Amino acid sequence: MSYIRTAAELKDRGHNVKWLLSFYPILSRYQREDHFIRANKIVKDFGIRSEEYKGLHTKSDQKSEDLLVKTQNFARYLQSNQYDCVVVDRLCVVAAFSAHLAGIPWATVGTDGREWMWKRLRTIVNPGVFPGSCDGSSMSKIARFLYRDDFPRPSEKSIWATSPFLNISFFPRIYYQDAKDVKHPKHSHFVGCGVTHETPAEPSYLLVTFGNLFDPVVRNKLVRILKPIIRRHSIPTLFLTGTINVANDLRLIFQHESGVEIREWMAYDRAYGGALGVVGHGGTSHIWYGLREGKPLLAVPWRADQYYGGLQLERLNVGRSVSAYVLPSRLPHILRKFGYSMPRKASVYLSRRELSQKLHTLLTDSTLRNSCIQLSRLMRAGGGVQASASLLERLARFKEPVLTCVAPSYCC
Repeated sequence: MSYIRTAAELKDRGHNVKWLLSFYPILSRYQREDHFIRANKIVKDFGIRSEEYKGLHTKSDQKSEDLLVKTQNFARYLQSNQYDCVVVDRLCVVAAFSAHLAGIPWATVGTDGREWMWKRLRTIVNPGVFPGSCDGSSMSKIARFLYRDDFPRPSEKSIWATSPFLNISFFPRIYYQDAKDVKHPKHSHFVGCGVTHETPAEPSYLLVTFGNLFDPVVRNKLVRILKPIIRRHSIPTLFLTGTINVANDLRLIFQHESGVEIREWMAYDRAYGGALGVVGHGGTSHIWYGLREGKPLLAVPWRADQYYGGLQLERLNVGRSVSAYVLPSRLPHILRKFGYSMPRKASVYLSRRELSQKLHTLLTDSTLRNSCIQLSRLMRAGGGVQASASLLERLARFKEPVLTCVAPSYCC
């Protein structure tokens, strides 16, 4: 929502703003349509013009030649519309390199300026997130093809693009710090959420949110583990499912539990505000809203930066993490060749005991709750959307790397 609010802020400042919507390819057809309708409504509710542009995101199995054509096509689109600045999310590398090809300065949002990529190690039980750990990606080939002397040399080992002009994160700087004390690029800015805290609702329930990209097998395993815990301890619980099909399935599962409410969706501000703690996959929205509202978080990561999010929750003592280990999709196919059939539900491991223990900590540990409140105060000390809009205005005006904060309070 900070991205849309930034766009609305720029519109209110008199800028011509357009929001492009493009389906994310790994979602099912139903999910894509459902998310598109919801996203389009949200954008219009903020009074922002929207337009659909198909085929913007990449697929991991695409050939580099196809990606190059896609990049060139979008570059022509950007030039024909005479944009002076383009903002992309950290995953939409085609948009980033298209802007570069079109000669338009671009900013990334939702990243700290480093290139993080999920790495599945040789053993299934030891996944993690490390800088630049994906070798031989087709996007690396595109990056090398587009390389110019005025553009930072592209990474050989990452499919995530970071801007040479401006990187904006709505997380505080401390979220990205670690024991290695990694230095952040000078054109990366951490603006927090910058919103005065309203009178919080009285926390009354456990919130479980599945976001947009919760693996169905992991989700089903999590629900099976949570059901007896919720029943045994009579924990009031609110599930946000994201889709009507999942909501209906859960209504059948919890039909005899009076303290459980199932919703497709509701505003995260309101949902997190009334929560005692929040269970999710450890993705950006899950963690950002939890930190914003000062709520303890339990992450169940299974892919990409969710692992990094889970690690940071533990390090900052604002939550706990229980990793779900999903077997490679090709393994059941290999086993079938040897006459063994593996049921889909058996392809994920999630520790019942560990999840139960960490959920108990989430709901009872006062030290954890105090850490959440302190980090929430830090996030609200940043400039938020006001800061991000000012940074983007500077990029569009001067068309050069934004190396200094607009105001001292903007990087928290």
